[in-house]
Amino acid sequence: MISKIEIMGKADSAALRSTSSYKLRHNQNFLSFEFASISFAQENGILYQYKLDGVDKHWSAYTNRRFVSYNSLSPGKYVFKVRSKAENGLVCKNVTTFNFIILPPFYKTWWFVLLLIITVISLGYSVYHYRVRQLLKLERLRTRIASDLYDDIGSTLSSISILSEILSTQLDNTQRSIDMIGKIGSSARNMLESMDDIIWAVNPANDKFQNLGLRIREYAIPLFELKNIKFQIHFPEQLAMLHIPMDIRRNVYLIAKEAINNLIKYSECQMAQIEFHELHSNLVMTIQDNGKGFDPTTPSSRNGLKNMQRRADQIRAALDIGSEPGKGSQITLQVKIL
Repeated sequence: MISKIEIMGKADSAALRSTSSYKLRHNQNFLSFEFASISFAQENGILYQYKLDGVDKHWSAYTNRRFVSYNSLSPGKYVFKVRSKAENGLVCKNVTTFNFIILPPFYKTWWFVLLLIITVISLGYSVYHYRVRQLLKLERLRTRIASDLYDDIGSTLSSISILSEILSTQLDNTQRSIDMIGKIGSSARNMLESMDDIIWAVNPANDKFQNLGLRIREYAIPLFELKNIKFQIHFPEQLAMLHIPMDIRRNVYLIAKEAINNLIKYSECQMAQIEFHELHSNLVMTIQDNGKGFDPTTPSSRNGLKNMQRRADQIRAALDIGSEPGKGSQITLQVKIL
């Protein structure tokens, strides 16, 4: 018979009276058992053998010791077993048992793990849903800004440009008046062109590479044809549907625009080439010509190169300006897009 059970060093009478699996908390994992056997002969001659299913694979050796302890038991089901053998070698057929369960901490239970998984999934879905809502809100805002700029400011600048042309025909023909009206019209047209670039950049409908390529073509081709410059423009078809963030798209276009403008004004070239390709998740733009070239290290009062470098820095892009006198020029921009 098991005469005493201690849990965490304290006797537990309820455990002795238990007829089913006795439940213990995860931190009640130190147990001691005392046992004895009734004998009408010499009690000192009785030997005991025990095992704890869930820990011991085999029965212990027979011993006259009448107690055993187990510590640091992991959560799980256990059965303590003990039997005796008389001095004459007769083994008792009865095996005394004590069944107990050490429950896992709540954070290791199946229901807690399931609840945690559900919580993480719900949180992830909520974050995803929130981001989608924010992106949709941003898209609507960009569309509205583009529409407002076009409807309000764009139409106003167009009116100023038209009115300045009409006014120039109705005033006296003094050079001062003509110059002033001309400046008004020129400023309005420049502002209208800049506003058109802003509207194009803000509009979310233009966030694909094909829109960027088309915009560069529309700007470059008339200028090349006006200067009788032969040209090649190459945009790979596999880049057509590539998504380009607004800020990157805007600055790449403005850098290309500045490079093309400088090429037209200063290169005196007969051939120009614009090429895009993808390299290791980077978008690479190359604009080159066979003109007279220049020395990039020579100080200049022009701000074109400085503006290109500033815009490249804004999108963390690498800008390389290569040129030598008499050997043409090549501008390479590399920006990470994936």
